[in-house]
Amino acid sequence: MADENLEQIIDMPEQSDMINDARTQARYAVEHFKVESQISNYIKKFFDEKYGPNWHCVVAEEDKRKAEEEKRQAEEDKRKTEIENLKIQHQVEIEKMKQETVRLQMENLEKEKQQMILKHDLEQKNLRLQIENANNSANLMNYQSRQNCGSHLASRNCKPKKKDKNGKPAKTGKKTTSKTTQQKQNQATKRKLK
Repeated sequence: MADENLEQIIDMPEQSDMINDARTQARYAVEHFKVESQISNYIKKFFDEKYGPNWHCVVAEEDKRKAEEEKRQAEEDKRKTEIENLKIQHQVEIEKMKQETVRLQMENLEKEKQQMILKHDLEQKNLRLQIENANNSANLMNYQSRQNCGSHLASRNCKPKKKDKNGKPAKTGKKTTSKTTQQKQNQATKRKLK
Protein backbone atom coordinates (compact mmCIF):
# COMPACT_ATOMS: atom_id res chain seq x y z
CA MET A 1 0.00 0.00 0.00
CA ALA A 2 1.10 3.51 -0.58
CA ASP A 3 1.63 5.50 2.61
CA GLU A 4 -0.56 8.45 1.53
CA ASN A 5 -3.63 6.19 1.11
CA LEU A 6 -3.06 4.57 4.50
CA GLU A 7 -2.86 7.95 6.17
CA GLN A 8 -6.29 8.76 4.80
CA ILE A 9 -7.79 5.84 6.66
CA ILE A 10 -5.67 6.00 9.85
CA ASP A 11 -7.04 8.31 12.51
CA MET A 12 -4.77 8.16 15.54
CA PRO A 13 -2.17 10.21 17.40
CA GLU A 14 1.04 10.99 15.54
CA GLN A 15 3.19 8.43 17.31
CA SER A 16 5.54 6.65 14.96
CA ASP A 17 5.16 3.18 16.50
CA MET A 18 1.37 3.23 16.20
CA ILE A 19 1.37 4.54 12.65
CA ASN A 20 4.00 2.03 11.56
CA ASP A 21 2.05 -0.78 13.24
CA ALA A 22 -1.17 0.38 11.57
CA ARG A 23 0.44 0.36 8.14
CA THR A 24 2.13 -3.00 8.66
CA GLN A 25 -0.98 -4.68 10.03
CA ALA A 26 -3.22 -3.17 7.35
CA ARG A 27 -0.95 -4.57 4.62
CA TYR A 28 -0.88 -7.98 6.27
CA ALA A 29 -4.69 -8.06 6.77
CA VAL A 30 -5.43 -7.07 3.15
CA GLU A 31 -3.04 -9.73 1.87
CA HIS A 32 -4.44 -12.53 4.05
CA PHE A 33 -8.17 -11.76 4.42
CA LYS A 34 -10.79 -11.09 1.76
CA VAL A 35 -13.78 -10.02 3.85
CA GLU A 36 -13.84 -6.47 5.25
CA SER A 37 -15.00 -7.56 8.71
CA GLN A 38 -12.09 -10.03 9.00
CA ILE A 39 -9.60 -7.30 8.01
CA SER A 40 -11.00 -4.82 10.59
CA ASN A 41 -11.25 -7.48 13.35
CA TYR A 42 -7.61 -8.50 12.79
CA ILE A 43 -6.32 -4.91 13.00
CA LYS A 44 -8.55 -4.10 16.09
CA LYS A 45 -7.40 -7.24 17.91
CA PHE A 46 -3.72 -6.40 17.26
CA PHE A 47 -4.14 -2.84 18.64
CA ASP A 48 -6.20 -3.98 21.63
CA GLU A 49 -3.46 -6.45 22.60
CA LYS A 50 -0.52 -4.10 22.03
CA TYR A 51 -1.88 -0.69 23.08
CA GLY A 52 -4.82 -1.54 25.32
CA PRO A 53 -8.60 -1.97 24.73
CA ASN A 54 -11.27 0.22 23.07
CA TRP A 55 -9.76 0.57 19.57
CA HIS A 56 -12.04 0.92 16.59
CA CYS A 57 -11.20 -0.12 13.00
CA VAL A 58 -13.42 0.49 9.99
CA VAL A 59 -12.66 -1.00 6.59
CA ALA A 60 -14.81 0.15 3.67
CA GLU A 61 -15.08 -1.38 0.21
CA GLU A 62 -13.41 1.63 -1.40
CA ASP A 63 -10.47 1.41 0.99
CA LYS A 64 -10.19 -2.28 0.32
CA ARG A 65 -10.07 -1.69 -3.44
CA LYS A 66 -7.41 0.97 -2.98
CA ALA A 67 -5.41 -1.35 -0.77
CA GLU A 68 -5.67 -4.22 -3.28
CA GLU A 69 -4.68 -1.93 -6.15
CA GLU A 70 -1.73 -0.67 -4.15
CA LYS A 71 -0.78 -4.26 -3.37
CA ARG A 72 -0.90 -5.18 -7.08
CA GLN A 73 1.11 -2.08 -7.96
CA ALA A 74 3.69 -2.90 -5.28
CA GLU A 75 4.01 -6.47 -6.58
CA GLU A 76 4.39 -5.21 -10.15
CA ASP A 77 7.02 -2.69 -9.04
CA LYS A 78 8.80 -5.48 -7.17
CA ARG A 79 8.78 -7.69 -10.30
CA LYS A 80 10.08 -4.80 -12.41
CA THR A 81 12.84 -4.18 -9.89
CA GLU A 82 13.74 -7.89 -9.87
CA ILE A 83 13.84 -7.94 -13.68
CA GLU A 84 16.06 -4.85 -13.72
CA ASN A 85 18.35 -6.44 -11.13
CA LEU A 86 18.53 -9.62 -13.22
CA LYS A 87 19.39 -7.57 -16.30
CA ILE A 88 22.13 -5.78 -14.36
CA GLN A 89 23.47 -9.11 -13.04
CA HIS A 90 23.40 -10.49 -16.56
CA GLN A 91 25.36 -7.51 -17.88
CA VAL A 92 27.87 -7.87 -15.04
CA GLU A 93 28.29 -11.57 -15.86
CA ILE A 94 28.79 -10.76 -19.54
CA GLU A 95 31.43 -8.16 -18.63
CA LYS A 96 33.20 -10.68 -16.40
CA MET A 97 33.15 -13.25 -19.21
CA LYS A 98 34.55 -10.69 -21.66
CA GLN A 99 37.31 -9.76 -19.22
CA GLU A 100 38.11 -13.44 -18.64
CA THR A 101 38.20 -14.03 -22.40
CA VAL A 102 40.60 -11.11 -22.88
CA ARG A 103 42.75 -12.38 -20.00
CA LEU A 104 42.91 -15.86 -21.53
CA GLN A 105 43.74 -14.42 -24.96
CA MET A 106 46.56 -12.39 -23.41
CA GLU A 107 47.87 -15.51 -21.66
CA ASN A 108 47.76 -17.43 -24.96
CA LEU A 109 49.58 -14.62 -26.76
CA GLU A 110 52.23 -14.59 -24.04
CA LYS A 111 52.64 -18.38 -24.34
CA GLU A 112 52.95 -18.10 -28.13
CA LYS A 113 55.54 -15.35 -27.70
CA GLN A 114 57.55 -17.51 -25.29
CA GLN A 115 57.34 -20.45 -27.73
CA MET A 116 58.53 -18.23 -30.59
CA ILE A 117 61.44 -17.01 -28.46
CA LEU A 118 62.39 -20.61 -27.60
CA LYS A 119 62.09 -21.64 -31.26
CA HIS A 120 64.28 -18.71 -32.32
CA ASP A 121 66.87 -19.60 -29.66
CA LEU A 122 66.91 -23.22 -30.83
CA GLU A 123 67.32 -22.12 -34.45
CA GLN A 124 70.22 -19.85 -33.44
CA LYS A 125 71.89 -22.68 -31.52
CA ASN A 126 71.37 -25.04 -34.46
CA LEU A 127 72.89 -22.50 -36.86
CA ARG A 128 75.90 -21.99 -34.56
CA LEU A 129 76.39 -25.76 -34.39
CA GLN A 130 76.20 -26.04 -38.19
CA ILE A 131 78.78 -23.26 -38.57
CA GLU A 132 80.97 -24.92 -35.97
CA ASN A 133 80.65 -28.29 -37.74
CA ALA A 134 81.50 -26.67 -41.09
CA ASN A 135 84.59 -25.03 -39.54
CA ASN A 136 85.61 -28.31 -37.95
CA SER A 137 85.16 -30.10 -41.29
CA ALA A 138 87.26 -27.46 -43.07
CA ASN A 139 89.97 -27.73 -40.41
CA LEU A 140 89.92 -31.51 -40.72
CA MET A 141 90.21 -31.31 -44.50
CA ASN A 142 93.15 -28.90 -44.20
CA TYR A 143 94.80 -31.21 -41.72
CA GLN A 144 94.28 -34.27 -43.95
CA SER A 145 95.53 -32.29 -46.96
CA ARG A 146 98.71 -31.40 -45.11
CA GLN A 147 99.16 -35.00 -44.05
CA ASN A 148 98.77 -36.21 -47.65
CA CYS A 149 101.14 -33.63 -49.10
CA GLY A 150 103.74 -34.02 -46.44
CA SER A 151 104.85 -31.39 -44.01
CA HIS A 152 107.39 -29.86 -46.47
CA LEU A 153 104.74 -29.39 -49.20
CA ALA A 154 101.97 -27.85 -47.11
CA SER A 155 101.21 -24.91 -49.35
CA ARG A 156 98.40 -23.69 -51.54
CA ASN A 157 99.70 -25.50 -54.61
CA CYS A 158 99.69 -28.89 -52.92
CA LYS A 159 96.96 -31.09 -54.30
CA PRO A 160 96.14 -34.51 -52.91
CA LYS A 161 97.17 -37.36 -55.15
CA LYS A 162 94.50 -39.45 -56.79
CA LYS A 163 94.29 -43.02 -55.52
CA ASP A 164 93.00 -46.16 -57.11
CA LYS A 165 90.69 -48.78 -55.59
CA ASN A 166 93.46 -50.25 -53.43
CA GLY A 167 94.42 -46.88 -51.97
CA LYS A 168 97.68 -46.67 -53.99
CA PRO A 169 98.54 -43.60 -56.06
CA ALA A 170 96.74 -43.79 -59.40
CA LYS A 171 98.72 -43.87 -62.63
CA THR A 172 97.61 -41.61 -65.38
CA GLY A 173 98.30 -42.76 -68.90
CA LYS A 174 98.67 -39.41 -70.59
CA LYS A 175 100.75 -36.49 -69.71
CA THR A 176 98.94 -33.28 -69.94
CA THR A 177 100.62 -30.19 -71.12
CA SER A 178 99.77 -26.74 -70.12
CA LYS A 179 98.03 -24.35 -72.45
CA THR A 180 101.06 -22.19 -73.04
CA THR A 181 103.17 -25.20 -74.01
CA GLN A 182 100.59 -26.24 -76.62
CA GLN A 183 100.49 -22.73 -78.02
CA LYS A 184 104.28 -22.74 -78.42
CA GLN A 185 104.18 -26.10 -80.18
CA ASN A 186 101.44 -24.89 -82.52
CA GLN A 187 103.44 -21.77 -83.41
CA ALA A 188 106.54 -23.86 -84.09
CA THR A 189 104.57 -26.17 -86.37
CA LYS A 190 103.19 -23.17 -88.30
CA ARG A 191 106.68 -21.80 -88.85
CA LYS A 192 107.90 -25.08 -90.24
CA LEU A 193 105.02 -25.19 -92.68
CA LYS A 194 105.79 -21.78 -94.08
